[in-house]
This record gives sequence, structure tokens and C-alpha cells, in this order.
Amino acid sequence: MIKVENVDVEPYVAWNIGKFSFKDIELERVINVISKWYGIHIDFASEEIKSRKIIGYFDRYEPLDNTLRAITMSVGLRLRHQGESIIIEK
Repeated sequence: MIKVENVDVEPYVAWNIGKFSFKDIELERVINVISKWYGIHIDFASEEIKSRKIIGYFDRYEPLDNTLRAITMSVGLRLRHQGESIIIEK
């Protein structure tokens, strides 16, 4: 059986042109993508902030601090550097 569905191709197109594209995605999923791309450990200060939703379009080749600053500012959070890790907190 063949099933035809409408699919939002924008995230896939964005990836091909060097962008991250997130539409109403939980912050935890966004941070997982970002941390793998940049090869750094990013953690959350509390469980409740992981479920915040984000909408954003970011350049994958921007410096990590710029990308994280934009993400955290858009959801009203802040960054804290702790050794080799980055922590997202209220």
C-alpha cells in the first residue's frame, strides 16, 4: 500500500544549505542536535526546562556561543560554563 502525505521539507533543505531549522521543537531535542554538531557536552540545570518549545533558524557554522546565546535568549534561559561543560539554566 502506498501512502502519500504532505511533509515539511524546510528542515531538510535548511540542513543542505548549512542551517539548523527548528519549528516548535522541544529544547532538549534542539540541544541534542547542537551538542552533537559542535562536539560538546551541554546539560540542563533542571528537567522542566527541557520541554520548552523553540522556533528558530540558525547558521550551522556560526560560533557555538552565538548559537547557544540566541537559543537560550529566545526561551528566556541563560548559559553557565562549568569546566568543559555548558549548562542551560533559568
